[in-house]
Amino acid sequence: MASDGALVRLARGLGRLHFVLALVPLTFLVAALVRAAGSGFTPGPEDYPRVRYQPGPTADVVLATWRRSRLPAEERVVAVWGLADAGAAELDLESDGLMAALRLADAGARLRLSDPRFLAQAEALVGSAAESFEDPYEAVRGATDLLLNSDLAVYAGADLGRLAAAMPDGAVFDCLDAWDRDAVRAQGLAHFAVGGPGWPPWLDPEFQAFVAETRSRTPEDARILVWPERPPTPSPRGRWYLLLAYELAPRALLVPDPELASGTAVQYREWVERLSGRLEELHRDLPRAIESTGATHLLRFVPQADFRASDWRLEELGP
Repeated sequence: MASDGALVRLARGLGRLHFVLALVPLTFLVAALVRAAGSGFTPGPEDYPRVRYQPGPTADVVLATWRRSRLPAEERVVAVWGLADAGAAELDLESDGLMAALRLADAGARLRLSDPRFLAQAEALVGSAAESFEDPYEAVRGATDLLLNSDLAVYAGADLGRLAAAMPDGAVFDCLDAWDRDAVRAQGLAHFAVGGPGWPPWLDPEFQAFVAETRSRTPEDARILVWPERPPTPSPRGRWYLLLAYELAPRALLVPDPELASGTAVQYREWVERLSGRLEELHRDLPRAIESTGATHLLRFVPQADFRASDWRLEELGP
C-alpha cells in the first residue's frame, strides 16, 4: 500500500514537472508575440542582419562585376585586406579572405595581401602567387581593386582619403558592408557591397518606393519591357523583376527569355550566362523586341543583388 502511495506521488510530481516544462516554450512564444504586438507586427529591414557570402559566391560576384567593365581579370591588381576573421587562430586555404582572393587569382588577377597576423602563413601557403605587405595602404598602392573580407577592427576605421590617394578611381568590394557607401564614393572610389541584405526583398524601402512611383506613372494596362543594360548579377536575389511583376499587376512585365529568367536558380544562372554572352546583340534587337511585344513602356535596369532606384529607368514609348 505504501509503495502504491509513493507511485501516486511520483506520478503527480512528474505531471507537475511536465506541466512546468511545457510552459517554458509557451513563455517564449508569448514574449515574442508581445514584442511583435508592441511594434505593430511590422517587420523592418533593421530586424534582419546582412547575409555574408561564402568565398566562392563572393568571388563570383566580383568576377561578374568585372565582366561589366572593359578591364579584364588578367589586368586586375587586387589588394586584399584581411585574410581571415578576427576570431581565427590560424590561416588555411579555406579562410574566407584568402580563399576568395585565390579564386580571383585563378581568373588571372594579381594579388597583394595584407593582414597584421598571417602574412608569414600566407606566404607559406601561396608562395609566389601573391605579394605580401605589412602596411595595408602599401598593398593598395597601384591596385585596381580592394577586397575587404575580414571583420578586423583595424579595417573598420580605415582612412578613406588615404585609400583613395593610393588607389585613385579604384573599386572597393566590401564583403561585410563595413564602410558607408556614400563616404567611399565621395572619395572617387566605386563601392560594391558583396553579400545580400538579410531582410526579405519585398521589405526593401527603396524597392517599395520605386513600386509606388511606377504605379503612379503607368496605367494598369501598361506593357513594360524590362531590359538589362549590363550582364545580370549571378545572385538569384537580383531577380527584382519577379517582385515587380507581382507588385505592379495587372500591368504586364516582359523580359528576354522569360522561361529562364523566371525559372529555378539553376535556370536563372543559365539566363545570366546567355545574356552575358550576347548583350551587344540584345541591345541591337531592342527596337524589334519593342515592336514584337507591343510594349508601352521600357524599363532599363542595371542588375544588382541590392535594389537601388538609381539602377532603374522607366521610359514611356511613343505610338
